[in-house]
Amino acid sequence: VFGGTDTTSTALRNIIFYLLTTPRAYRALQSEIDGAVKPVTRPVIRDAEAKALPYLQACIKEGLRIFPPSMGLMGKVCPRDDTICGIRVPANTQVAWSALAIMRNRTIFGNDADVYEPKRWIDAPVEKRKEMDASYGLVFATGTRWECLGSGLRT
Repeated sequence: VFGGTDTTSTALRNIIFYLLTTPRAYRALQSEIDGAVKPVTRPVIRDAEAKALPYLQACIKEGLRIFPPSMGLMGKVCPRDDTICGIRVPANTQVAWSALAIMRNRTIFGNDADVYEPKRWIDAPVEKRKEMDASYGLVFATGTRWECLGSGLRT
């Protein structure tokens, strides 16, 4: 088991850090919450209520994008001869990818990929958003047999 409480607490800590150091994002999130929250009847909102707040979801995605919980290389052995990005890879070759490098890819996330900017998830055109979502899915290895057990908690 690779993740767990450490990756979850680190992700939450980083999202809070980026919100506190990006006043514009913090104010936008506070405004969305203030506009959506009715008089408090419970101390914690339900998951469905949180998922209905688009800027909150963008803040979470952006925090996980800019500082992915697992930043090391994710390796795999190529089971058969293949071609990856135009490069021939013989069978039994160790290949790896870095979530941190992919999440900072300027082609996918823009020239400001090193900046915490939740609005990129809201303002992106549909096709760009699909590309961003596909890359973001790598944070949790979505759609693979190694999918993170916490993937159901993501936005």
